Amino acid sequence: MEKRTHHHQKSGKVFVGAALALVLLMLTLIVFTVDTAEYAVVTQFGNPVAVIREPGLNVKLPDPVQTVQRLDKRIQVYQANALELLTLDKKSAAIDYYGTWKISDPVVYLKTVKDKPGAEARLLDVFSAGLRVQFGKYNLDELVNVDAEQLKLDGMLTEAVAYARGRTAEYGIKNPHFWKLITFLITHQFPVS
Repeated sequence: MEKRTHHHQKSGKVFVGAALALVLLMLTLIVFTVDTAEYAVVTQFGNPVAVIREPGLNVKLPDPVQTVQRLDKRIQVYQANALELLTLDKKSAAIDYYGTWKISDPVVYLKTVKDKPGAEARLLDVFSAGLRVQFGKYNLDELVNVDAEQLKLDGMLTEAVAYARGRTAEYGIKNPHFWKLITFLITHQFPVS
Protein backbone atom coordinates (compact mmCIF):
# COMPACT_ATOMS: atom_id res chain seq x y z
CA MET A 1 0.00 0.00 0.00
CA GLU A 2 2.84 2.36 0.84
CA LYS A 3 4.44 1.64 -2.56
CA ARG A 4 1.27 2.54 -4.36
CA THR A 5 0.95 5.90 -2.50
CA HIS A 6 4.59 6.74 -3.23
CA HIS A 7 4.01 5.84 -6.90
CA HIS A 8 0.91 8.09 -7.03
CA GLN A 9 2.81 10.97 -5.42
CA LYS A 10 5.59 10.61 -7.98
CA SER A 11 3.08 10.45 -10.87
CA GLY A 12 1.28 13.51 -9.48
CA LYS A 13 4.53 15.51 -9.36
CA VAL A 14 5.36 14.54 -12.94
CA PHE A 15 1.85 15.51 -14.04
CA VAL A 16 2.03 18.89 -12.25
CA GLY A 17 5.50 19.50 -13.71
CA ALA A 18 4.33 18.65 -17.23
CA ALA A 19 1.22 20.82 -16.84
CA LEU A 20 3.33 23.73 -15.57
CA ALA A 21 5.73 23.33 -18.50
CA LEU A 22 2.79 23.31 -20.92
CA VAL A 23 1.35 26.47 -19.34
CA LEU A 24 4.74 28.22 -19.60
CA LEU A 25 5.06 27.15 -23.24
CA MET A 26 1.58 28.50 -24.01
CA LEU A 27 2.43 31.78 -22.26
CA THR A 28 5.52 32.23 -24.43
CA LEU A 29 3.32 31.77 -27.51
CA ILE A 30 0.62 34.28 -26.50
CA VAL A 31 2.34 36.90 -24.31
CA PHE A 32 4.81 39.44 -25.73
CA THR A 33 6.39 42.70 -24.63
CA VAL A 34 6.75 45.95 -26.52
CA ASP A 35 9.80 48.13 -25.89
CA THR A 36 9.67 51.92 -25.60
CA ALA A 37 11.60 52.30 -28.87
CA GLU A 38 9.31 50.16 -31.03
CA TYR A 39 5.88 49.66 -32.48
CA ALA A 40 4.41 46.18 -32.55
CA VAL A 41 1.99 45.22 -35.31
CA VAL A 42 0.01 42.06 -34.63
CA THR A 43 -0.84 40.27 -37.86
CA GLN A 44 -3.33 37.48 -38.28
CA PHE A 45 -2.49 35.27 -41.25
CA GLY A 46 -0.44 38.18 -42.62
CA ASN A 47 -3.11 40.88 -42.21
CA PRO A 48 -2.58 43.60 -39.57
CA VAL A 49 -5.19 43.41 -36.79
CA ALA A 50 -3.65 45.59 -34.05
CA VAL A 51 -0.95 48.22 -33.58
CA ILE A 52 0.62 48.56 -30.14
CA ARG A 53 2.30 51.96 -29.76
CA GLU A 54 2.87 51.94 -25.99
CA PRO A 55 5.43 49.80 -24.13
CA GLY A 56 4.28 46.95 -21.96
CA LEU A 57 3.03 43.38 -21.77
CA ASN A 58 0.48 42.29 -24.39
CA VAL A 59 -1.44 39.18 -25.42
CA LYS A 60 -2.12 37.66 -28.84
CA LEU A 61 -3.29 34.36 -30.27
CA PRO A 62 -0.54 31.74 -30.58
CA ASP A 63 1.70 31.42 -33.64
CA PRO A 64 1.01 30.85 -36.53
CA VAL A 65 -2.48 32.38 -36.15
CA GLN A 66 -1.08 35.73 -34.99
CA THR A 67 2.48 36.97 -35.25
CA VAL A 68 4.17 40.16 -34.08
CA GLN A 69 6.08 42.47 -36.43
CA ARG A 70 8.36 44.88 -34.57
CA LEU A 71 9.23 48.26 -36.06
CA ASP A 72 11.70 50.82 -34.74
CA LYS A 73 9.90 54.07 -33.90
CA ARG A 74 13.05 56.11 -33.37
CA ILE A 75 14.42 58.53 -35.96
CA GLN A 76 16.30 56.60 -38.65
CA VAL A 77 19.30 57.91 -40.56
CA TYR A 78 19.67 57.17 -44.24
CA GLN A 79 23.09 57.69 -45.84
CA ALA A 80 22.82 58.12 -49.60
CA ASN A 81 25.54 57.62 -52.14
CA ALA A 82 26.88 60.66 -53.97
CA LEU A 83 24.39 62.06 -56.45
CA GLU A 84 25.37 63.99 -59.57
CA LEU A 85 23.00 66.83 -60.42
CA LEU A 86 22.74 69.59 -63.01
CA THR A 87 22.06 73.18 -62.09
CA LEU A 88 19.92 75.62 -64.08
CA ASP A 89 23.08 76.93 -65.76
CA LYS A 90 23.98 73.33 -66.78
CA LYS A 91 26.87 72.95 -64.35
CA SER A 92 27.40 69.50 -62.93
CA ALA A 93 27.89 68.99 -59.22
CA ALA A 94 28.11 65.84 -57.14
CA ILE A 95 26.45 66.08 -53.75
CA ASP A 96 26.71 63.88 -50.74
CA TYR A 97 23.83 63.92 -48.26
CA TYR A 98 22.03 61.95 -45.59
CA GLY A 99 18.41 61.89 -44.64
CA THR A 100 16.48 61.27 -41.45
CA TRP A 101 13.01 59.74 -41.25
CA LYS A 102 10.57 58.11 -38.88
CA ILE A 103 7.66 55.69 -39.19
CA SER A 104 4.34 57.51 -38.77
CA ASP A 105 1.85 54.77 -39.70
CA PRO A 106 3.10 51.24 -38.97
CA VAL A 107 0.33 49.50 -40.96
CA VAL A 108 0.83 51.60 -44.10
CA TYR A 109 4.60 51.18 -43.68
CA LEU A 110 4.32 47.37 -43.56
CA LYS A 111 1.94 47.25 -46.53
CA THR A 112 3.97 49.57 -48.78
CA VAL A 113 7.67 49.19 -47.94
CA LYS A 114 7.69 46.16 -45.58
CA ASP A 115 11.05 46.86 -43.90
CA LYS A 116 13.93 49.33 -43.50
CA PRO A 117 15.72 48.38 -46.78
CA GLY A 118 12.41 48.80 -48.64
CA ALA A 119 11.84 52.18 -46.99
CA GLU A 120 15.34 53.34 -47.84
CA ALA A 121 14.90 52.31 -51.48
CA ARG A 122 11.74 54.43 -51.69
CA LEU A 123 13.39 57.29 -49.82
CA LEU A 124 16.31 57.25 -52.24
CA ASP A 125 13.84 57.83 -55.07
CA VAL A 126 11.99 60.57 -53.21
CA PHE A 127 15.06 62.36 -51.85
CA SER A 128 17.00 62.28 -55.12
CA ALA A 129 13.94 63.37 -57.16
CA GLY A 130 13.33 66.27 -54.77
CA LEU A 131 16.95 67.35 -54.94
CA ARG A 132 17.05 67.00 -58.76
CA VAL A 133 13.93 69.11 -59.24
CA GLN A 134 15.04 71.84 -56.85
CA PHE A 135 18.72 71.80 -57.85
CA GLY A 136 17.71 72.37 -61.48
CA LYS A 137 15.93 75.62 -60.55
CA TYR A 138 19.11 77.39 -59.39
CA ASN A 139 22.41 78.46 -60.92
CA LEU A 140 25.49 76.98 -59.27
CA ASP A 141 26.64 80.36 -57.92
CA GLU A 142 23.31 80.65 -56.04
CA LEU A 143 24.00 77.39 -54.21
CA VAL A 144 27.74 77.70 -53.61
CA ASN A 145 28.83 81.22 -52.80
CA VAL A 146 30.72 83.13 -50.11
CA ASP A 147 28.33 86.08 -50.41
CA ALA A 148 25.47 85.29 -48.01
CA GLU A 149 23.07 87.58 -49.89
CA GLN A 150 23.45 85.60 -53.11
CA LEU A 151 23.30 82.21 -51.41
CA LYS A 152 19.96 80.40 -51.86
CA LEU A 153 20.94 76.96 -50.61
CA ASP A 154 18.66 77.04 -47.54
CA GLY A 155 15.64 77.94 -49.65
CA MET A 156 16.42 75.19 -52.14
CA LEU A 157 16.74 72.61 -49.35
CA THR A 158 13.48 73.78 -47.72
CA GLU A 159 11.67 73.29 -51.04
CA ALA A 160 13.28 69.86 -51.52
CA VAL A 161 12.16 68.77 -48.03
CA ALA A 162 8.61 69.99 -48.72
CA TYR A 163 8.63 67.93 -51.93
CA ALA A 164 9.80 64.85 -50.00
CA ARG A 165 7.23 65.30 -47.22
CA GLY A 166 4.44 65.35 -49.75
CA ARG A 167 5.52 61.98 -51.12
CA THR A 168 6.59 59.98 -48.06
CA ALA A 169 3.22 59.97 -46.23
CA GLU A 170 1.94 57.32 -48.64
CA TYR A 171 4.65 54.99 -47.27
CA GLY A 172 3.79 55.59 -43.59
CA ILE A 173 6.90 57.75 -43.15
CA LYS A 174 7.04 61.24 -41.67
CA ASN A 175 9.53 64.00 -41.05
CA PRO A 176 11.90 63.35 -43.91
CA HIS A 177 14.84 65.72 -43.65
CA PHE A 178 18.06 65.99 -45.54
CA TRP A 179 19.35 69.45 -44.88
CA LYS A 180 21.41 68.51 -41.84
CA LEU A 181 24.53 67.85 -43.89
CA ILE A 182 25.01 68.50 -47.54
CA THR A 183 28.41 68.85 -49.09
CA PHE A 184 29.11 69.84 -52.64
CA LEU A 185 31.91 68.57 -54.80
CA ILE A 186 32.02 70.52 -58.02
CA THR A 187 32.95 68.02 -60.70
CA HIS A 188 33.44 70.53 -63.50
CA GLN A 189 32.66 74.14 -64.20
CA PHE A 190 31.79 73.78 -67.88
CA PRO A 191 28.31 73.67 -69.37
CA VAL A 192 27.16 70.21 -70.35
CA SER A 193 26.49 69.98 -74.08
